[in-house]
Amino acid sequence: VIADIGARGITLPADIATVEQAHEQLHDFIEGCCRVHLSGLLTGLEALNNHDVEQRSNEIYEAAFSLIADAGEDAT
Repeated sequence: VIADIGARGITLPADIATVEQAHEQLHDFIEGCCRVHLSGLLTGLEALNNHDVEQRSNEIYEAAFSLIADAGEDAT
């Protein structure tokens, strides 16, 4: 999730310190959202087949991006 957002959704400033600070804040935000809201999707993975793991991974990405979008809308 962090890599996808960084690659597709952020324009970075030229100042390295500002880039590093933005990276840390974004990482902490996403990790917190994922840990709190998505923990139920991360249980029982050892019993899933490849198709189910891929489906679960897609669910996690969709939920994480939805959380980030909602937070962005709340901030505006």
